[in-house]
Amino acid sequence: NTNKYIAERLMSTEKYPFLKAMKILLTGATGYIGKRLLSVLLEQGHEVVCCVRDKKRFPSEGIYQNTGISLFEVDFLK
Repeated sequence: NTNKYIAERLMSTEKYPFLKAMKILLTGATGYIGKRLLSVLLEQGHEVVCCVRDKKRFPSEGIYQNTGISLFEVDFLK
């Protein structure tokens, strides 16, 4: 998958060793890019704080059950 390849290259721990085990804020976690980036970040062992406008749109199965995810409902436009 091209999108996953691009995300993995952008977040490569070989290229950027300081990216190991970070706590990362991900806005738009239910969006097109956010969904793909979330899986890459979790695979690399990061703890991810996800900000979404509607918690109901955040999937509850699969990778989304990972204990490394914190979920917050936030509307940055308000």
